[in-house]
Amino acid sequence: MIIDPFGIDDNDMKMVDRLLIDGPLNFYYNPSSTTPRFPFMCHVLAGRPPEDHGHITLEMSQYYQVFYSIFQKFLDRHGMICNRVLRAAINCTVPDDRYEYLDPHVDNNRVHFVCIMYLNDLSTDDKSGATLIFNEQFPYDYQQEVFDVADPETKDKFTIEHEIVPKKGAIICFSGNKFHTIRPPKNGDYRFIAIWNFI
Repeated sequence: MIIDPFGIDDNDMKMVDRLLIDGPLNFYYNPSSTTPRFPFMCHVLAGRPPEDHGHITLEMSQYYQVFYSIFQKFLDRHGMICNRVLRAAINCTVPDDRYEYLDPHVDNNRVHFVCIMYLNDLSTDDKSGATLIFNEQFPYDYQQEVFDVADPETKDKFTIEHEIVPKKGAIICFSGNKFHTIRPPKNGDYRFIAIWNFI
């Protein structure tokens, strides 16, 4: 796992701020993330390719290259290589007080990496909006890709290995076979991240 607290440099962060704050990025409402219980807002940078086009990256946003250049700088700095982007998006998670955290899940059922770029700070000093990475892995321990947090047995299945509180400009990267989730933001905060699934 890589945690880079200064993953996005100042010039790139200013550009991201302009895109997010001044509004050229368009977000759409998605009625379901892991389950319909957790809707979210999303700007798709690169979509999941169909099975018969699995060797290509489907760029879907005019801003794909802006965020890809930040992603590539991070990879270069840490000696990593991206052979193909499986999916990339800017996600906006809204406040939610119903659960301690959202559904534990994996983003893809194949070998991959997850890279998360934190694009804003939250107003609270607690752990709201934190990324939780669990010790449990897919497919070695379970065959399910998503576990319903409303099921009382779910919490007994997972133990937290890492908890990363969002900090604007930080980037993390970890193995995609790790189950993970987030603590929802609170106090009217919106949590913005750019997420990359890649091999």
